[in-house]
Amino acid sequence: MQEVTEYMFDHDVLNIRRSELLHHRWTDRVYDPIRYHVLSEMSGRDYQNLLLYKRFLYEEFLAKTNRKVFLHDDRRNHFHCQSSYSFSCHRQSLSFSLMSGGLA
Repeated sequence: MQEVTEYMFDHDVLNIRRSELLHHRWTDRVYDPIRYHVLSEMSGRDYQNLLLYKRFLYEEFLAKTNRKVFLHDDRRNHFHCQSSYSFSCHRQSLSFSLMSGGLA
């Protein structure tokens, strides 16, 4: 009975060792080369330019969507429109214009 127990224990240890070796080979052959290429691309000049361009596009988007909308009625209300593209006025007595530099 003890021989069977030792055999099972040795078998389990060998399986664990086999999986460790498999993982080590996979890391060396697959993960490390891919990681190297990803990090080299991200540290390159093109990636920095892409980050700057994405930041520029985001700032441009915020500038367009947070413009003030002036309503021309008796009270001269104004508010920040969340999205100038989807803004619609449901009151027929009001007219509005997007301001981009001065009062109209």
